[in-house]
Amino acid sequence: MTSLDTLDTVIEKWSTDDVAASQRVEYWNERNTNVLVGLNSLPFDSAGLRASQANYDLQHFRLADIRGNAHVIERNADLVRQHPKSAVFASFVQRSKGFFYQGRSSQLLEPGDLIIYDTSRPYMIGFNEDMHQFLVDMPRQFFLEHAGEHVLDSPIKIDTRTATAKALLKALAQRSRQLASIGDRSRVNNLRDEIGGLLHTVVSDHLAGGSGSGLSAAYLAAAKTHILGRLTEPELNAAQVAHEVGLSLRHLNRLFATQDTSVAAFIRLARLQRARADLADTALKSFSVADIAYKWGFSSPAHFSRVFRQKFGITPAEARQSG
Repeated sequence: MTSLDTLDTVIEKWSTDDVAASQRVEYWNERNTNVLVGLNSLPFDSAGLRASQANYDLQHFRLADIRGNAHVIERNADLVRQHPKSAVFASFVQRSKGFFYQGRSSQLLEPGDLIIYDTSRPYMIGFNEDMHQFLVDMPRQFFLEHAGEHVLDSPIKIDTRTATAKALLKALAQRSRQLASIGDRSRVNNLRDEIGGLLHTVVSDHLAGGSGSGLSAAYLAAAKTHILGRLTEPELNAAQVAHEVGLSLRHLNRLFATQDTSVAAFIRLARLQRARADLADTALKSFSVADIAYKWGFSSPAHFSRVFRQKFGITPAEARQSG
């Protein structure tokens, strides 16, 4: 089973093991409300709730590794009002069958399923035996920028036993282990954007009625993962990406065209977004605009400034000032 135990960006861990049985639910609810989201939990076991959680900080984006016995989690209208959170959760069910309710939608869950939902609306999720899930917690706007404005009108359930979603899980685990092994905090933005891009690919394929094999989406996921991990390399180009994933450039561009872009345009946009984040980072004030342009693979500061202004409507210098 996939594990994130070695990831060194852990921000908090807790468990009910050392808490009196009568106080475990209150303890669990309070800790989750303070760190993750306001919720109520109800265990099925007469012995009480047994649960543990580890949260991993990815800079405004986090992973939670949650394990426990059979229980129900509810975020009702009162909790949404009392503890507002504009976020999207993507829950990867690793163990236990269960269910999910939100609005008029009800979904049965099995190990290997992915459920994506909006935390600003009431929901309930339950597991009928010892459970384990990985929860990706991301800002709502971040997800919508990747996946589209109306995709969360209802929760999205994806069977991750397909090739498409397996690519997502594999990349998520691989990137997390890589971040842990190199201990490089500069890779956090890469990991966050790669997960966002992979979720976009899986959701787009699902909403488009992608085939069970998910082969096209798997190729897209592989291409985006390769790109987002190598944005600082000036030699990165569409032909290299096509060679890396084993497709012709024409075929790969056709896949990107289904998302209204091209390989080259995707590379350019990702570099611009990363450069804009650096310009807004006060810790990087000592780096010039040219330094940042070269860092993200642009051939010249003049070219960088031109495409930056075309995309964002302001110059890099103005972006730095508005920070």
